[in-house]
Amino acid sequence: MFHRTFIALDGNEAVRRRLIAMRSALQSAVGRGDRVNWVSPENFHVTLKFLGEVADVQLAEVCRVVQAVAAGAKPFDFAVGRLQLIPPAGRSLRMVWADVAGPDGRMAELFERIEQALEPLGFPREHRPFSPHITLARVKYIRDAEALRVAAGKTPDDNETLYAEHVTVYTSRLLKGGPVYTPAVRAQLRGDQLHS
Repeated sequence: MFHRTFIALDGNEAVRRRLIAMRSALQSAVGRGDRVNWVSPENFHVTLKFLGEVADVQLAEVCRVVQAVAAGAKPFDFAVGRLQLIPPAGRSLRMVWADVAGPDGRMAELFERIEQALEPLGFPREHRPFSPHITLARVKYIRDAEALRVAAGKTPDDNETLYAEHVTVYTSRLLKGGPVYTPAVRAQLRGDQLHS
């Protein structure tokens, strides 16, 4: 059996409340006939790596590797900031997300260590620069993209800080009501090797 799989950092209740408020402000700018798929608050997360379809046997190995990487990584703070609309200009929109910043570099180090550890298992490295974020919506069609950009510009730009204590390997099933994420393993960040 195969599982659609990704590795992520979870949000917390304070971040969820903030993102829900931001999402509500944007929803008022979405018109009838627009097709915007809003992410459920319980699914808010920062993707570190998307693996695609992974077989049962390989999923167990992925979980072991991520646990080993996490054991050598110290917990860290990161901040959830302003909304970004992708692309930032033009008549079309594809994504709405909240920027994420790891000011001490530990998140980027964790991402790089996961990349290194999974490459021998056949998961290629990401060619795009690491750009952490929390997705709020995927836009299929919108008549007035500029109205949504204006609404996004009015949302507060203060940061909400999160403390990352674990990394989660998730499997995802796409159901009629949207995707359902199931944790395959939650790997505690407990070491200091990444920052030594």
